[in-house]
Amino acid sequence: ARDVYARELQVLIDEALAHNRDLALAAARIEEVRADLGLADADRYPEVMLGGNVGRSRVTGKGNMPAGTPLVNNNFKLNLQAAWEVDFWGRYKEASAAARADLLATEFARKSVQSSLTGVVAQSYFALAALDANLRLAQDTLSNRVDATKLQRLRFESGLTSELAMRQSEAELAAIQANLAQLGQQVQQQESTLAVLLGREPRSIMQSNIERGAGLFNLAVPPAVPAGLPSELLLRRPDLRQAEQKLLSSQARIREAGAAIYPNLTLTANLGSESKALADLFSGPAGIWGLAAGLSQTLFNAGRTEAAVNAAAARQDQAVIAYEQAVQTAFK
Repeated sequence: ARDVYARELQVLIDEALAHNRDLALAAARIEEVRADLGLADADRYPEVMLGGNVGRSRVTGKGNMPAGTPLVNNNFKLNLQAAWEVDFWGRYKEASAAARADLLATEFARKSVQSSLTGVVAQSYFALAALDANLRLAQDTLSNRVDATKLQRLRFESGLTSELAMRQSEAELAAIQANLAQLGQQVQQQESTLAVLLGREPRSIMQSNIERGAGLFNLAVPPAVPAGLPSELLLRRPDLRQAEQKLLSSQARIREAGAAIYPNLTLTANLGSESKALADLFSGPAGIWGLAAGLSQTLFNAGRTEAAVNAAAARQDQAVIAYEQAVQTAFK
């Protein structure tokens, strides 16, 4: 019977892991952060673009152009351009490291939701089983109290007991009936709560019918936790790993913000061809190319860079506090 009970609970846990909305939302967040990581990594590499232009223009012979200038000009151009900002100070490297830590934190957050969901489903199932047991006990008590009240009424009608004793028995019967109705309502509420955790549709929630298994009294007693467990077990907790990765991300964000203080070096290059006739576009004389390097340094931005560094430092302080809180919770 205990195997049947455990099997039914496992079925409910599997259903919750497959359909729970909170878990699905956590999984969707992972995909969002993974895309952000792709964007951060892309900034570390050159950007290459291919462009082409086709133009046709007419000029007047009465203007500033020489008399022999054609009135109609054609222009064909095909150009390959590349640009790359040299990451001397590690700005993009730190942004990529922060995004990677954010991704790991989000993945651990999903595992934390999964772990919590499993525990809540089990607790709700046990609570439902306990309510079922109380309901059956109340029904048995009600049956016995009905018989006792009938007996008290017969004794009163026969003059063997007082009316007070009969009324007390009726009051006890009414109290048991009220408790039975309350227990029935609690069972329905607990079924609805568990149906929401399982991710069922609204109609199924309103008409919830949770399979019970073998019953509460067939539940196997869990094994005792042995003494002397190493504290390194805490590192297996997803909530602690999530807080750790958030702390690493905040540290990388500080270094990223600090790198913005230094100059930026950008390299650009282009290669292509340009001609008046389309037939000459890919000929040797039509070839064009260019190389350039640019250096820029922010001289004044009203303290924006310093404010970004201070904000990143404040977020790191928050991450440290959150990590300490996660460690305390894990030990608890």
